[in-house]
Amino acid sequence: MVEYVGMFSGGKDSLVACHKFAKEKGLKEVVYCDTGVGLNLEYVKNTCKEFGWKLNIVKPLSHETFEIFVKRFGFPHQGMHSTVMGFLKWHPVRKWHRDQKKINRKIIFISGRRKNESKRRLRMKSNKELITTEGMTFWSYIFDLSTPEVWNYIDKNNLKRSPTY
Repeated sequence: MVEYVGMFSGGKDSLVACHKFAKEKGLKEVVYCDTGVGLNLEYVKNTCKEFGWKLNIVKPLSHETFEIFVKRFGFPHQGMHSTVMGFLKWHPVRKWHRDQKKINRKIIFISGRRKNESKRRLRMKSNKELITTEGMTFWSYIFDLSTPEVWNYIDKNNLKRSPTY
């Protein structure tokens, strides 16, 4: 049986994707990657408690922190986005997924990725609603929503915004 797990960063897109999926199909669990950079962990915990989502917190390895990344490669510029995300998010999520596979869980991650999120995203070959990579499947549940539609959804559903906004 396939299970759906939300990717909840605490940002507006992941909030809307997880909330909308929960409302329309049911969502019981999310993964949050504590990169050590953000200021929204308490917001994430409170939101998960409010909606009854089980919260799984994953973290980068001790030698893959943002501080170590900056010392090793310098402060990231625009072209380094994928590398930074690998250090801070991709590796911990991939490890969590491997651990879930060991106990025979089949997971599809619900993502807040949107096709028109940025000009860079529009150019990406992987800019699709459903992506499978390295044995993990991601469903971009709000793929076709525009930024105004995301904010309207938040307002219409009285969702609390992260204090980082």
